[in-house]
Amino acid sequence: MTELVSEAGTVCALLADGSTVSLRPAGPADRERVLRLYDAMSADSLRNRFFMVSRRHKTERGGVLLDLRGAHAVRTAYRDLTARLGPAMTGALVQPMARRGTELLADHAARLAPLTDTDVHELLTAPRCAPLLLGHRGAEPVDLASLKDLLARLSQMADDLPELAGAECNPVIARPDGSTVVDARVRLLPRRATDPYLRRLP
Repeated sequence: MTELVSEAGTVCALLADGSTVSLRPAGPADRERVLRLYDAMSADSLRNRFFMVSRRHKTERGGVLLDLRGAHAVRTAYRDLTARLGPAMTGALVQPMARRGTELLADHAARLAPLTDTDVHELLTAPRCAPLLLGHRGAEPVDLASLKDLLARLSQMADDLPELAGAECNPVIARPDGSTVVDARVRLLPRRATDPYLRRLP
């Protein structure tokens, strides 16, 4: 559900709750209103957030700015993006930043959708990096159930939508109290004829 808010206190409350807040000026006159909203927000609400621009891929446009601390840094970033991107600057998205952690790269596992519960479990526990998720060297284990739920939902989406040619969730931040998909991209192609036989791995 989308809720339109204009009061700084409401925005701060949403950010404190871990919500994503999209600030979208409707026109040039609204840009100053957005900046006034930033001014009125508390320092806690402006700390450890990232600020991104909608349209195309954000990093390719130089529209992802991390760790903006305080109203002055946010105002400066907003003005810079507005001047640099011009009409492509359709708004700003403010989200909580994740704590520093361990990045898991270059480790793969594959199963055929639709996934069974066993498939989902093996996708998470079979890779060599799995111990890092399960509490390696005294670290607190991540919420594996939330990752399993994410994989199950992706599997169901792939099975329900023949047009789905690919889906990428990158990064996925796994924490002891849940998981968050920070960015996702989905690719659709025209629907092809359905194979009447059971799909299987070669």
